[in-house]
Amino acid sequence: MLNEIQSVILTNFGDVESAFEYFVKKSEKGLPLHQREITEDNFQEAIKSLLPRRFSTSDIHKVWSQITKSDNSMNFEAFSGFVGNNNTFRKDISTLASLR
Repeated sequence: MLNEIQSVILTNFGDVESAFEYFVKKSEKGLPLHQREITEDNFQEAIKSLLPRRFSTSDIHKVWSQITKSDNSMNFEAFSGFVGNNNTFRKDISTLASLR
């Protein structure tokens, strides 16, 4: 599951910033990057949007717990560590961030 989620993020976004933007709650979009955080609800919603009907809520919760060590939120630094650096993102695609 973890590898599949990482892979779909890496192939659907051009960089880590646009991927993070997609996962962040809409009400936080105006804040500076270092002040924004992804909650488990945001993570669930984004994964279900990227991979419709692929994982159950409990599956996504297991992944969330694995990558956050059961923290309540994930900041940009933690998200970057989860998905990898910008060198692993596809550069030839348009971002999905505007679709959410």
